Amino acid sequence: MKLFYENKSRTLNLYQGTNMTFPPHLHKEIEILICQRGAVEATCNGKPLLLEESDIMIALPNTIHSYETKEYCEYVLCILSPDTLPMFKRYFQKEFTTPFLQREKTKKITPFVKMLLEEWKGDQNQELMISYLSVIFSLILKNTTFTEKATSTYEDILPSILVYVEDHYLEQFSLGDLASHLGFHPSYISRLFSERVHCTLTHYIMELRISYAKHLLQNTEKSITEIAYECGFTTQRTFNRVFSQLVKSSPREFRKSLS
Repeated sequence: MKLFYENKSRTLNLYQGTNMTFPPHLHKEIEILICQRGAVEATCNGKPLLLEESDIMIALPNTIHSYETKEYCEYVLCILSPDTLPMFKRYFQKEFTTPFLQREKTKKITPFVKMLLEEWKGDQNQELMISYLSVIFSLILKNTTFTEKATSTYEDILPSILVYVEDHYLEQFSLGDLASHLGFHPSYISRLFSERVHCTLTHYIMELRISYAKHLLQNTEKSITEIAYECGFTTQRTFNRVFSQLVKSSPREFRKSLS
């Protein structure tokens, strides 16, 4: 499980693809996932649901969410800045009672998603795309309810924790280094992280390193030893052990399976 804080530069991004699998993450943008075919397991703010054809998940700003495809899915993913839809600003600091809309509630939304996607692939007229997004979000609001977002310290510092770890996970650093950087006691950081992310900081860093190792195994010709050291491991033996624990195959077997 790789959990990280994303920084987006564009006000609107659209993606269409297959087999969406993406680790837990959060960002300041709104994210809307539409399952077109197959099924994808989506988790948003700790709530899981198997999305099937025409089902939708909506993640509001700074909400942890993730996706995993067990077999096959086709999807459309829309990531947009809250500034794109200023008329809905008052909703962006709330939480959905449920972040999911299932097929019976998305029939009127689907045609506008199709038009938005066609415009994105074509002229990319910003005014027209924003108009489609306004209708889509209005229909989402019509079919869901909100609760007030619970306030707690982690909401202020969790992004800072994630940014620090994202910047340093390939290096050797300690919980004390992280806590000192943020100005909090190590035990507080450890407890907060475990409660919110549901794993220890050490396990989290290992997941992060192995995720990067899989990328290098798939996309480079570097040796396994080189990859082990580049991913922050002090020995290849430790790298092999952790990789096998998390991926259920050795680095060599994983690379071979890609050919």
